[in-house]
Amino acid sequence: MPRKAIPFILLWSVLLQPMAAEEKPLSIQEAVSAALQNNPEIIGARQALEEAKGRRLQSEARPEPHLGMSTEGIPFSLKTADTTEINLGLEQPIEFPGKRPLRVKIGRLGQDAASLELDRVQLSVTVRVKKVYWKAVLADRTVASLETLAELLESIIESSRIRYQAGAAAYRDVLRARVERARLQNETILARQEREAIMAELVLLLGAPAEGPFFLTSELVFVPFDRTLEEVKEAARTASPSLRIAGLRSQQAEAASALAGKNRLPDFSLGLFFPSIRFNAWGIAFGFNLPLSRARTEGERLEAAARQVASAAAVEARANRLDMELETAYAAIRAAADQVRLFEQELLTEMEEELRSGLNQYQYGKLEAYALLDLYRTYAAAKLERLKALYLYQTGLAGLEAAGEED
Repeated sequence: MPRKAIPFILLWSVLLQPMAAEEKPLSIQEAVSAALQNNPEIIGARQALEEAKGRRLQSEARPEPHLGMSTEGIPFSLKTADTTEINLGLEQPIEFPGKRPLRVKIGRLGQDAASLELDRVQLSVTVRVKKVYWKAVLADRTVASLETLAELLESIIESSRIRYQAGAAAYRDVLRARVERARLQNETILARQEREAIMAELVLLLGAPAEGPFFLTSELVFVPFDRTLEEVKEAARTASPSLRIAGLRSQQAEAASALAGKNRLPDFSLGLFFPSIRFNAWGIAFGFNLPLSRARTEGERLEAAARQVASAAAVEARANRLDMELETAYAAIRAAADQVRLFEQELLTEMEEELRSGLNQYQYGKLEAYALLDLYRTYAAAKLERLKALYLYQTGLAGLEAAGEED
């Protein structure tokens, strides 16, 4: 092969290699927006709302008129009589007064409940996206923190090697540091695997075809939460979709019970007919049905009454559950906030100073290697625990948004 062709072949092979996909930025607001557009649960809730609209339209429709034809004057013999007459006309069913308004009310309450169910699903998905997003941020920042700690550990290893070469330390100090580096590398590998798994979970939750890979731009930061528990409860009782849905279901059951009572009353029909012989005459018809089936009307009444009692109990149960979940989430937020303050205002600052002092003392032979590694491990644990405290705080805030909404 000519030598001049070798660089060309190498360049061509590089160009033919697949390019690594460029990471796209993804903030938590962008993640929530994508999920609200593409998440399958939300799409299903939207279609359920359309179904409820269809049922509401059906409930508002009046009974359809009937086109009828009748005959009279037919003789018992086979001979056709001149008096045989055919009537052609329209007949309109008329519901007993009060039935249609109740049916319309049930349909509209059902549509309102479906609309609130869409709000509930959107809120639930939003909170799940936030929790998974913050979990992914925690995993990503944990990997970054471990990589930073690895750089710090390299400086400890280098200091151990210099002291050993100068005869000021035993080789076991170098070995300890190298073993610690191997342990940290294993921890970093596991953290990277966990990060990839969480990122895949986030992409699935967004509901859109994977457009990644992504890099997460929102940071775990601490913003104090200064609302009282009573303020949180008052706002949630007013805005909670689940609690409002339970109230609408109770109203639906009440209307259905009233409708079941009216179903024992007869419906009417009014007709207008035109005869085939006497063209200058017309006829009318009036009738009503006979709701004689006690089993049907009593069954409807029992079903509606049972649903009414159950829905009233569901409202109370939903309110109690909302209060309980709000109290639990609020307590978790307060505890996580205390932990974040502890790490940020006290522990991390003190540990950084201790580690910096320990490195100086070790370089001058005033601190043993195992003591320095113990300081390093404590500092590493403090950094990772601070990230976890921030994660718990953010997920606690997200959980407070959807208290009582996630089944």
